[in-house]
Amino acid sequence: MPPKPRGVTLEYIRQFIDDVGGRSKLQGLSTSDVWTQFVAPTLSNPSRGNDDANESSTATSFRAAEWCVCHGWNDLFLAVVDTLESWRSSLDTPRSFLLRVFTQPLHLLPPASADTVSSYVSQIVPVVPNMLVLWPQEDPSTLLSCEWSAAALAVAATNSIHVEVTALLVPRKEVLDDTPPLSRTPLLDAYTTSTAAITGLPFDAVYGASSPLTAAARAFLLRSLHAAIDREIQTLPTSLDQAHASYAFGLVLHKSADFIELAKSYYERATSSFPPTSREYFSACRQLALAQDAITTLLLRNDDLQNARTSCATSKLQSILESQRLMFGDQDMDTIDTMVALGYVYASHSQPSLAWHVLDKALHLRLEFFHRQHQPYHNHHLSTLHVMELLASQSFALRQYKHAAAIYSTCLLHYDKVQHHEDVIARLTCANNLAAVFMCQGQYDKARPLLTECLEQDILTFGLDDDRTLVSMANVAEVHRCL
Repeated sequence: MPPKPRGVTLEYIRQFIDDVGGRSKLQGLSTSDVWTQFVAPTLSNPSRGNDDANESSTATSFRAAEWCVCHGWNDLFLAVVDTLESWRSSLDTPRSFLLRVFTQPLHLLPPASADTVSSYVSQIVPVVPNMLVLWPQEDPSTLLSCEWSAAALAVAATNSIHVEVTALLVPRKEVLDDTPPLSRTPLLDAYTTSTAAITGLPFDAVYGASSPLTAAARAFLLRSLHAAIDREIQTLPTSLDQAHASYAFGLVLHKSADFIELAKSYYERATSSFPPTSREYFSACRQLALAQDAITTLLLRNDDLQNARTSCATSKLQSILESQRLMFGDQDMDTIDTMVALGYVYASHSQPSLAWHVLDKALHLRLEFFHRQHQPYHNHHLSTLHVMELLASQSFALRQYKHAAAIYSTCLLHYDKVQHHEDVIARLTCANNLAAVFMCQGQYDKARPLLTECLEQDILTFGLDDDRTLVSMANVAEVHRCL
């Protein structure tokens, strides 16, 4: 029978707080302070909990518990406890918390301590699965402070998981002075890196991808990350700096359907601080309208409400567009971007005729703008291709198949000329759309190589069992049937 896992459970922590005289005794103390003042004096071994601690009333809470070696927790102890309480209350099934967190890289620890940690990990990992070892390459207190350590503790609470994360936070080394304030900090880079690491944590292998616990764990970590970035934004020196940062973070959040509500709140902050005649103000208003449009679309099911809401969304964008035309002119890129946004809203609400006319004009103005600026195509090709494909989709909806095929074919050629890693999925989508146009025209011999290529790429990218791959298989089968 394997040894019984030893750990600091939440029940243990509650009892410990009572034993030392309540929360008032621990106010303002870090976890390290609490260990030094209240725990270490009662233990025979200062670096480990002791199962044989005496049974006095004060020491009862320390029995059969193990405090982390060289944990380096500088966070307030009660803040960590409250975070754990919040985490536990969000779970359907009560769980004990077994905490094993090291928040310092081994090379920064004293030699003896580093040896102790290495020995501890090598001995405990095979027999105690419910632990988390966190060795960030950078000190998390310099970036995400208390909340990140608390989030790390929350991951440990997922039970029966051992995760070793070697680099959750990778601050950017170069500072670019010509970028918005938030981009001049490592926060946006850290957000991307951290969300990727959170997504990669192997909860699925233990609980399954659809498990409520898996979703709760990831949601908790992301909330902690958002809260830390929000506080960082609020520490910027001026309201204008905060507005720029809020807008930048809103754009990042807007990429995920799960965070559109949050993105909307950051756009609202930005619009309240930007001067009402500034370019930044109009850009934030445009993004706010798009976010509100997406939120309402998710909520509405009734066709009448849908139509009424659409007119409201388009009227907001039309108002922004008219103001930009008066202030900056038709050929200004901010004005053109709002035209594209208006066309997108028309398209997303099945108004292809209106969308086509707006997008066609926006595309021509956009290409003229870059021609005047003498900008190489590869500097703007992704955003331009997005407009082209949106226009092609409206031609397809209007059954202008030759026009749609011509645009999709042009886009596909550009994807092949300027290949970037981020273009792979976009190129697949474009190829699939072009194949769909060929299928509608009865040109099955042209559709077949495109669909076959898409299937091969889907298998490489997503695997055989992914829904997207299965759809590609069905498409290939259909084109062969038609031939």
